[in-house]
Amino acid sequence: MFPGDAALPRPALTVVIPAFDAEAYVEQSVRSALAQESVDVSVVVVDDGSADRTAAVVAGIGDPRARLLRQANAGPGAARDAGARAAATAYVAFLDADDVLLPGWAAAVCAALDAGATVAVTDAFVFCGDERAELTYYQELPFPHEDQAAQILRYNFVLTTAAVRRDALLQVGGYSAAGVGVAEDWALWQALLLAGGSVALVPRVLSGYRRGHASLSSRVERMKADEIRLLRRRRRQVRHDRALSRAAREGLRVLRGDRAIHRVRRLAPAAPRRAALAATAAAWYFPHRRHAKAAVLLALAPERGRRYVATRI
Repeated sequence: MFPGDAALPRPALTVVIPAFDAEAYVEQSVRSALAQESVDVSVVVVDDGSADRTAAVVAGIGDPRARLLRQANAGPGAARDAGARAAATAYVAFLDADDVLLPGWAAAVCAALDAGATVAVTDAFVFCGDERAELTYYQELPFPHEDQAAQILRYNFVLTTAAVRRDALLQVGGYSAAGVGVAEDWALWQALLLAGGSVALVPRVLSGYRRGHASLSSRVERMKADEIRLLRRRRRQVRHDRALSRAAREGLRVLRGDRAIHRVRRLAPAAPRRAALAATAAAWYFPHRRHAKAAVLLALAPERGRRYVATRI
């Protein structure tokens, strides 16, 4: 330690944890935030209308740095916004109730925000259920260090476990401002970057991210619909900027293609002819021999088409 270091102020960070029926994991999540060193961390858990013991588990932690807010169920975005409004620190972080922070996370993201970033993330271990995946989050997803305003219109590269400047968050209206359902986190990052902000990635694995039920058909359908609605709106907003408009158009093409491919997989077992139409759409958005072949087989030889989709699409 250098002379005078002890007098330097410690960074302060509020970790907001939205929680809905999260009794199985929320204590681990809260304790991982409270265990952060070199940063004065407080935690706000927003119980979003849970029907289980989430509130009791949080109350039982017994640490004065952890507060519990309760609200009628309004969704994770509204819960995050409620927690951010209750925060009294310049920096706010968001942690899902089934994810965890590893030692050093808070210090790393606060340093990135101190250096001028609007949003800061780190790499993360990825868990599917309780099994850890082989690759980390940013080994699977490329992170752009340049042209971020355009890139965020192509795909969402910001991990949900993120720290942000509270004033910038409130200035763009928070998570719920866009009114786009489950795409609200992507909408927030778009708003911050289009307003001139930046995202910093600390290339160290300092958190654990648990994939939820995004693979369920009903959730994928809703998510893609909300994301397409969001990008349509953004494309209108940036229509006078050629580069941003092009990026939004490219993002829409990918989303529509992904939605078509998902419909092929969902429809092929029971409705092969409808799946053939979806495969034709996929071939339009993503010109590839596999998609065109799937469309032909599903239309003319449904059983062969089903087997082809199961193994190749």
